[in-house]
Amino acid sequence: MLLENANYLQIATFREETNRDATVAKLRAMGFETSVLPIQLAGQTFYRVVVGPLTSINDVARIDAAAIGMGFNDTLFLEGMI
Repeated sequence: MLLENANYLQIATFREETNRDATVAKLRAMGFETSVLPIQLAGQTFYRVVVGPLTSINDVARIDAAAIGMGFNDTLFLEGMI
């Protein structure tokens, strides 16, 4: 469940649902609370895969390291943006 004004780490954004679902499954298997946030860009639906809510910089660093290990090098910290 996404909470308003909470902090999240965006792992990746996908157009393909299969890629989104595979990433969500991997993150959840690692024990991370993962959500999907659909967004509309240029008339197309994209899916933000986010982890959180996060309350400490240690959580952000740990999840960012896991994302890098999965090949996602462009994570984005979303401070109170959901």
